[in-house]
Amino acid sequence: MTYVDKNKSEFGYLQKDAKCPNCHEALAKIPKRKSKCPHCEKVFYVRTRPSDREKVIVTEEGALAIEQAWAKYHLYQETAEWGEAIKNLPKDSPAYEKAHSLAKAASASGEHDKAWGYFNKAR
Repeated sequence: MTYVDKNKSEFGYLQKDAKCPNCHEALAKIPKRKSKCPHCEKVFYVRTRPSDREKVIVTEEGALAIEQAWAKYHLYQETAEWGEAIKNLPKDSPAYEKAHSLAKAASASGEHDKAWGYFNKAR
């Protein structure tokens, strides 16, 4: 992600700066959720960036871009967990054995909801 300046990213303005991403006018208060700008009457959104967990004020396109970035982030996390859990299994292990290994690893780390999902995949 490249930054135009320290307070505006390619996605929008930081939440603490309280500026409309459409007309760039200052807002009266820091928005907490989707709102309409009192100056230009356009809708803006408040989203959290996955890269640094900062809340930003964005347009609809920016909100979609952030949602896609979160999807990539979650896919990467899931892939990394899968690789860690099955690295000790033989290459020709059946799929249920791999899912069972993942479930055991998730359960041991206290992530019981994930473990339940992996156990269901193992059946």
